[in-house]
Amino acid sequence: MKTVLILLKKHQQSSNNRNTLLPHTEGGEQSFHKYTFVENVIPQLLSWQQQGLQTTLITLVDREGSSPRPIGAQMAINEIGESVGHIATDCLHDALILEAQSVMSSNQNKLIRYGKGSPYIDLKLPCGSGLDLYFDQSIKLNQLETMMELSSKRKAYTLSINMSEGTTKVTSLHKEQENERPTADEMIMFRNYVPPLQLLIAGNGPAVMSMANIAKDVEIKTKICTTEDDLLKSAKLQGFKTLTTTELTNKPDLFIDEFTAVVLLFHDHEKELPLYKQLLETSPFYIGAMGSKKTHYQRIATLKSLGIKEDEIAKIKGPIGIIPVAKNPSLLALSVICEIMNEAQSKGYIC
Repeated sequence: MKTVLILLKKHQQSSNNRNTLLPHTEGGEQSFHKYTFVENVIPQLLSWQQQGLQTTLITLVDREGSSPRPIGAQMAINEIGESVGHIATDCLHDALILEAQSVMSSNQNKLIRYGKGSPYIDLKLPCGSGLDLYFDQSIKLNQLETMMELSSKRKAYTLSINMSEGTTKVTSLHKEQENERPTADEMIMFRNYVPPLQLLIAGNGPAVMSMANIAKDVEIKTKICTTEDDLLKSAKLQGFKTLTTTELTNKPDLFIDEFTAVVLLFHDHEKELPLYKQLLETSPFYIGAMGSKKTHYQRIATLKSLGIKEDEIAKIKGPIGIIPVAKNPSLLALSVICEIMNEAQSKGYIC
């Protein structure tokens, strides 16, 4: 085990001698840093392979006890030791890079236990847990390209990992399927991928831009629909995609899918009524409308009178947000974004 510690020291020394910022991903999206959290490592993995670099995809396939990251968390590493993604705390970071490089050299995938029950007795986890990590150096460029193509089309999919055979397959996502190792075969792991979350904000007033900017901070793609010309111009100047209420009413399926949240922020609630029928038909995972409890009761009564079924009306949340009676636009925005993220996580849309 002393050998592991010596290698770790050598790796740390070499890491300090080179720039810790990694190359841009394909398309110039962003540079990654050791201390920058990235959920989806597939774009960077693809970029490295397109550059001709060997890579390893590490997946957290099981755990005994607690861990800072959920089952399915991933990390990608290339042959020169650059990494993106996080699985455990810094106590394992350098050890995982070394192991990944060893896996690439041997051309053999590995399933390794760290922490409790691990053969690496000098690599202890502070939480006392055991983590099972699968190192896959065999995932192919064409598989990564398929995954990125599905993502660009906003299609969900699953990476089916056969750890006994050392193979992976990209398959369609079964909605009931979670990130897991089925008990029937512990050497199979299903890792699900869903498109990036989207948010459509339809409304007027300062709460619209407050919510859009908070959504941007948590990397939710946001579109803004408003009847106010000045607000529309402001949104465009700040780089947000915009649409008119006519566009939304006529072609809602162009802007909304099951991985989209919709928030209605109209103070004049009459302006939101023409949108409900089309919004409900597109089945976003979250629909929320601004207003008090009294306003929401009136909204429900009005929608019933318009012939919308009760089970459809029940999908509309009101009042919105996790903080009761948030009157400040920024506080309301934060409250609603938290509610949306909680709903997304409950549906498995966030790893």
